[in-house]
Amino acid sequence: MKKNYFALILFAFFILISNECIFSQNADSLSAAVVSDSSAVDSVVNKVPEAPLKIGDVADGNKSIPIHLIKLYDENRFTIEKNENHPLPFSTKQTCGDCHTYSKIKNGTHFSIDQKDSTKRNGEPFIYTNHRALTLLPLSYRGWKGTINPDSVGITPFLFVKKFGSHFTGGNISENEELEKPENFLRWEISGKLEVNCLVCHDANSAYDQADFAAQIRNENFKWASTSASNLANVKGSAAKMPNNFDPYNTNTYVDLDLRSTSPPTVFYDETKFDHDNKVFFDITKNINKERCLFCHTTTLNNDEEKYLAEQEDVHITAGMSCVNCHSNGMSHDIIKGYSEEYLDKNKSQLHSFSCEGCHLTSIDNSIVGRNGAPKPLHKGIPPIHFEKLSCTVCHSSYMPSDKAKMVKTSRAHKLGVPGANKMALTYPLIQSPVFVRAENGKIEPRNLIWPSYWAVKNNNEIKALEIEFVENNIQPKLELDTTYNFGNGPQVADSTLIKVFNSFNHSDLLSGNLVFITGGRIYELEDSTKIKSSEYEAAEPYTWAIAHNVRPAQQSLGVNGCDDCHSLNSNFNFSEVAIISGVDDKSNSTISMVNFEGLDSIYQSLFSLSFYFRPFLKFILIFSAFVITAVFLSFSFSGIKNVSKYFSNVSSLNNDKEI
Repeated sequence: MKKNYFALILFAFFILISNECIFSQNADSLSAAVVSDSSAVDSVVNKVPEAPLKIGDVADGNKSIPIHLIKLYDENRFTIEKNENHPLPFSTKQTCGDCHTYSKIKNGTHFSIDQKDSTKRNGEPFIYTNHRALTLLPLSYRGWKGTINPDSVGITPFLFVKKFGSHFTGGNISENEELEKPENFLRWEISGKLEVNCLVCHDANSAYDQADFAAQIRNENFKWASTSASNLANVKGSAAKMPNNFDPYNTNTYVDLDLRSTSPPTVFYDETKFDHDNKVFFDITKNINKERCLFCHTTTLNNDEEKYLAEQEDVHITAGMSCVNCHSNGMSHDIIKGYSEEYLDKNKSQLHSFSCEGCHLTSIDNSIVGRNGAPKPLHKGIPPIHFEKLSCTVCHSSYMPSDKAKMVKTSRAHKLGVPGANKMALTYPLIQSPVFVRAENGKIEPRNLIWPSYWAVKNNNEIKALEIEFVENNIQPKLELDTTYNFGNGPQVADSTLIKVFNSFNHSDLLSGNLVFITGGRIYELEDSTKIKSSEYEAAEPYTWAIAHNVRPAQQSLGVNGCDDCHSLNSNFNFSEVAIISGVDDKSNSTISMVNFEGLDSIYQSLFSLSFYFRPFLKFILIFSAFVITAVFLSFSFSGIKNVSKYFSNVSSLNNDKEI
C-alpha cells in the first residue's frame, strides 16, 4: 500500500516537471514572437480602434420612436430579474449601451464637464459657497477665464459629484479612474460610479423624479440614483453612512455594524413592471420635455412679487417649440448652443442657422433660414450699426433692465427643485442679471454676474487659492460668523477682523506665504501688523456668463419705446447700477455703472444721450433748411430756365433778321 502511494507521488512529481518544461518553452516562444513583432506593435501604439456601430446608433430613416421593451442589466452585465433577492441597481452603461455606443455618448456636452472647452466661451460655472467662511468660488474644469479648477482647491471628483451631482447628468468625471484620488478609493467602491443618466432627458414618463435623483446623490448613492429616479424601483438607505470597509455586494456584512446609523443602499423593484421575459418598458422620446431642461437650466427672480409680474414663458415655447428644436444634437450628444460664432468655432456652416441671426435674418454657405417658420424681422428705422455692436439678445432676451441689476437664482447655483432648497429672496450666491457686457467678439450681450470671494496665499507675486478644507478648519472659526445667517445682502467683516486673521497666519508654519483675501473685485492684505491695504486685482473681477432666455416678443423688446430706451441720461441700458458684493465692510463704493461693463465712456455716452433731447428741434431745422434750399434751388432753376429761354429766343430773332 505504501509502495502505491510512493509511486503516485513520483508520477505526480514527473507530471509537474514536464508541465514546467512545456510552459517554459511556450513562454520563450511567446517572448520571441513578441520581440519579432515589436515593430508592428510600435506602429499601432496609442491608436484606439473606433467602436463598431450598434443597432441604435444609426436610424433607418423612420421618424417614429422604436418601442423600448428591454432587459435590465446591472454594472456587471448580469440580467436583473423581478424575483431576484438583493438585486443591484440597473446600469445605463450596460442597459442602454446594449444598443447604443456608450463610449461615444459619454463625451457629449452634458457629460464631459471634465474636458477643456475649445471655444473658450464662458458658461455657467458650478458655484461653491460657504457664507461662514466668506467664500464664493466659480468652479469649472472647462478652463473658462475667471473660473477655478476644483482640483486646485481640494475638491476631488468624488466631492464634486456629491456637492454638485444633483444638477449633473453623470459621465466622465465619476467614471474616469485617472481622475480618482487615493483617499476616495474606498468611497467610490461603496457609492459606485455616476454613469450617464440617459433617462433624465429621454424618459417621457411623467413619474420620473429628478428631485429623488438629487436626494440619492446627497446620500452618496451614485450608482443607485438613476434607478431610484425612474418609475421602476425605490431605493432605501445611504452609502454616505456606511463604513469604509462596507461591501455593497454583500448587504449582510456585519463588520463595523455598530458604526452604521442607517441601512445600506437597497433597491426594491416594482415587479409589475416586468413582463414574463423579465423585460421592462421605457417610454423613450427624442423630443425632450422642456420641464426636464428647466430642472437644471432655470433662471428666476428672487422677489416673488416681481417674479409674478415680470416673468413669462419664452416666446419660442409659447409658439409651440421645445428646447431641442434649437439645442439639438446627433449621436455624439454635442449639444448645439446657438451662439452666433458657433459655426466658426466648430467649423460647421450648418450651425449658423441655429443662431438668432441665422434663423431669422441671413444665411451662410446655403445654410437654412427660417427654421420652424421663424419670421424675418424688418427692424424699420434702426441704423445698421446696432447690429454690428449689439447681439440680438440685448434687446430680446432676459429681463428688461431697471435702475439696478436684478438679483436672480439659478437651478444649479441654488439647488432649485431639490427638497430643502432655501426659498428666501436673497440667498447665496448673489447673482445679478442682466448685466450688459462687451463680449470677446466686440458685441455687447446680456450676462449673469457673480463676484468671487476667497482666501489665498501670496508668495512673492504668485497668488493661489487655499483649499476649502483648510479654510473651513482654520479660517472659518476665527471669523466667528453666525452659523444660521445664510441669506440677505451678505455677511461682511471689519478691518479689525481681517487684521486678526491675517496676523494669526502670516507668522505661522501653516502657510508658505502671506494670507490674502480676495473679494468685491479687490485683494486685501496686511500693510503692516495694524493696517489693511487693498488694491484692484484681475482675478477678483466679477465672473459673467452669457444668457439668451427667456426671449421676449418684439412688442417687449428693448427700444420699442424709441431711442430713449438706450440713449437718454437715465437709460437703464447704460447707467443701471450693478452692486459690488464684498465680504469686507470697507465703506467704499458699493455700486458700479453698467457702462463700465459695456466698455464705453460714461461722459461720452452722457453727452451723446443729451444730443437726443435736441434731435426733434434739429429735425425741424433740417426740414426747414431743406425746404429753404429747395425753394432757392427752384427759384434759381426757374430763373435760369427763363434766361436760357430768352437767350434762345434772341438767337432765333437774329437769325431771322439775317435771312431777311
